[in-house]
Amino acid sequence: MSSAINIFLIGALIVLIGVVIFRIYGIETLSESRSLVALRSVLQLLKPNRSLSWLYFGVILDRFAWSLWMPILNAYIMAIYGFSAAEVGILNSLTGISTLLTQYLAGKLIDKVGYILGLVISEFSAFLASIFIGFTNMLAVLIIALILIGISISIWIPALIMLSR
Repeated sequence: MSSAINIFLIGALIVLIGVVIFRIYGIETLSESRSLVALRSVLQLLKPNRSLSWLYFGVILDRFAWSLWMPILNAYIMAIYGFSAAEVGILNSLTGISTLLTQYLAGKLIDKVGYILGLVISEFSAFLASIFIGFTNMLAVLIIALILIGISISIWIPALIMLSR
């Protein structure tokens, strides 16, 4: 239990450092007159496009599935491989690192192929990862699968941003 608390404390410290760095070096892009936007204007921007309702439904379903899948995945890794919470946390870092390292290229890919094909590629990458995880107990394959999950996330983010334009 204490190792899990230490990991969360380290994570909180890293986030705090990030906030401080962002606050010191961040550049405000809104002018002073636009910084207080009326609530009605914000709500108007959030109004969904009716022609994309099928895609919104798919995105909501996808996010729901991922929110269930990731905690189950962590428990699965602990049960199959006998890893501690700290070791699972380290393995999950592979997902975050692969997302970080592939984000720029994923954005370029989405600019070229569009958000529909981008979402398909993202979901296919997650599908491959789930197949790899479900049908083997080899650590090397698990590592590849976690990297694929990170790639899936890095492709999904710009595709969803392009969808919202």
